[in-house]
Amino acid sequence: GKAVQILQINDDHSFSLNESQLEAILLDDRVKDKPVVVVSVAGTYRQGKSFLLAFFLRFFQNQCQSKWLDDSRIPLGGFEWKPGSKRHTTGILLWSVPFLVTTPGGEEVAVLLMDTQGSFDCKSTVKACTTIFALSIMISSVQVYNIFRNIQEYHLQHLQFSSEFGTLAQEETGIAPFQRLVFLVRDWPFNEEADFGAVGGHSVLQGCLKIVDEQRDELQRLRRQIWSSFSQIDCFLMPRPGDKVETDCFFQGSLQDIDSNFKQKVQELVHLLLAPENLVTKKINGQKITCEELMSYFRAYARVFQGGTLPQPKAVLQVSHKGFSEEYWSSSLAFQATVEASNMAAKKKAMIFYLDSMNRIPRGDLHKLLESHAVLLEEATKLFKRTPKFGDESVSQSYLEALTTASFLLFLQNHAVNIM
Repeated sequence: GKAVQILQINDDHSFSLNESQLEAILLDDRVKDKPVVVVSVAGTYRQGKSFLLAFFLRFFQNQCQSKWLDDSRIPLGGFEWKPGSKRHTTGILLWSVPFLVTTPGGEEVAVLLMDTQGSFDCKSTVKACTTIFALSIMISSVQVYNIFRNIQEYHLQHLQFSSEFGTLAQEETGIAPFQRLVFLVRDWPFNEEADFGAVGGHSVLQGCLKIVDEQRDELQRLRRQIWSSFSQIDCFLMPRPGDKVETDCFFQGSLQDIDSNFKQKVQELVHLLLAPENLVTKKINGQKITCEELMSYFRAYARVFQGGTLPQPKAVLQVSHKGFSEEYWSSSLAFQATVEASNMAAKKKAMIFYLDSMNRIPRGDLHKLLESHAVLLEEATKLFKRTPKFGDESVSQSYLEALTTASFLLFLQNHAVNIM
């Protein structure tokens, strides 16, 4: 496998989704019907995101074995990184081969590893940074938020989009729209206050997300929204990887050059995030989605953000007014995209059921075929209705009408010989 770019930033600061590359990954027969786990790393540029993903990759390439990091002769590889001040990753990248993992419950899931362009380098617009981060959060089931040294207030502000989206989604369904957020603090310098790892991270997280009376209203609101937007929020404190990794331009991923304390903690982190018993599948409205269904959401979200300017309020007339910040309007559009994609996925599931069932009906006289069509369409309609979706009844009704029309047209095409 290799890292492939599935979203690129164009010269005019617009975005392009590489659908052919994405389809090759998500629609492969090996994985398209599997529940999907998307582990993404995002954050400020030049702070070790791709380096971290190389460890994740090694874990899966070693079939999640406990001694996955023991062989120091094999250097890290896969997601490329370079020491220095210039960014290396651009756009959004996915590892080209999903990893199939069987959970303790016996379910086989497809795990995707996602790398993202670092935020706020000198070549990127604020819109580009916001879009990359927003897409990462909306697509992933595990969002690793890579932060240097400590969590600052501006790190929380960068979650404004997801928190606004979360508010919209919860008003619709009452369910947190995102699964897991992990603040990963790199080069944590205050280990006398909080130890490296998850326990110290929990203490730091509780402190920075605590709501107190002295905070301004908007800061309290942001914290409440962050807490409610994710099913689980964690924090993990990492030590420095060592001088060789940080400063040696000839560093090629040799494990012997990496500080032993860092290697110990990265193994703890990998177990916390990626061990089969800890994997978190991607859910929309509380329901697990497959790789094939994820493709629909990728397309919908990419359409929302593909322009070079922020969305305008006129595009979100269905959403009741709650303020007019750019983050709110962007999140409103993204919510509408989720409404569209969830209804499309439900319609597709119902159509597949109808087709598979109809193809098993013996060819016979037209009257019996029409009876079978009516019965199966009713069952497909029930399947569509009980599939969790976003949006009100009027939205679902349009997709239900499309389901009825499409099924009848397919009936005519497939059984034309009987009609003749």
